[in-house]
Amino acid sequence: MAEVEVTATGTVSRWQVSFEAPGTTEVSNAWGMSCALDGSTVTCRGADWAAALTPGQTVRVGLQAKATRAPSSPKLSVRAS
Repeated sequence: MAEVEVTATGTVSRWQVSFEAPGTTEVSNAWGMSCALDGSTVTCRGADWAAALTPGQTVRVGLQAKATRAPSSPKLSVRAS
């Protein structure tokens, strides 16, 4: 299980978080976002109710995944528009 807080520094209409998770076989549940697994990359996009943020607004989202091993210090890549 992982939780992520996304905080907007400006007006955001949508956002995306990606990270490498070697050994991940399935994203079994996500809240506040929808997630897809492509190889070892997990990419999540804000759900309709959580995608638009005003400056300073924070949304807490998360996911559960099945993996053959736990990721060690995954580095997140965040994009917003």
